[in-house]
Amino acid sequence: MNLALFGATGGTGRCILRQSLPNGEHSIKALVRSPGKLQIEDPNLNIIKGNILDREDVHKTISGTEGVLCALGNSGNNPNNLHTKGSQHLISSMKDLNVDRVVILTSMGLGSSRNQIPWYGRWFTNLFLQDLMADKRRQEELIEESKLGWTIIRPGGLIDGENTGEVYKGTDSDIMAGPIARSEVARFMLDTVTSNSFLHEKPVITTKKRFDMRSMYSQIKQLFERIRTK
Repeated sequence: MNLALFGATGGTGRCILRQSLPNGEHSIKALVRSPGKLQIEDPNLNIIKGNILDREDVHKTISGTEGVLCALGNSGNNPNNLHTKGSQHLISSMKDLNVDRVVILTSMGLGSSRNQIPWYGRWFTNLFLQDLMADKRRQEELIEESKLGWTIIRPGGLIDGENTGEVYKGTDSDIMAGPIARSEVARFMLDTVTSNSFLHEKPVITTKKRFDMRSMYSQIKQLFERIRTK
């Protein structure tokens, strides 16, 4: 399948490339501000230098593809409306180009999943990440209103490496957020964009494993790095 990827230099985006390129599973067009960060050469990868905040760059990336993956991260170089503005460009370009399928990565803690994250996650988000979560919340609203073939995936606490617990994927509101490997999230996004599973739904992907001291430290460190770079 020919896919457009936004957020390719982030942790989950890199996992998407590693899983889909070597075996020729998909051809991917990736929009990247700094192509040198990827350091990947593959005949199935077409790197487009540009910015998701530029509508023409987004249109060029989606042109000729059959589905869109969006795994945008956040850094101090991005404005507070990155996810909102980027999604507006995605939606308009997809409609112009008759591309329907889109899978968006957001976060557990949004909407109906708010009470599925640990207490310290809610506390930290309310205290330090209000702008980011508001931007992602509006992103979800825009995608829902788009009438495209969308799926919004909300992961638990993202970690590097492999999962050691049972992975849960679904819309059950009773499951609490646990650590989840970016590689598992990437696989879920790839499987979802190539099917009609979870069409017009907002599944979470997480594990039933509890946060230990190591995973809690990793999550808090990432949150502080977001604050420091804003």
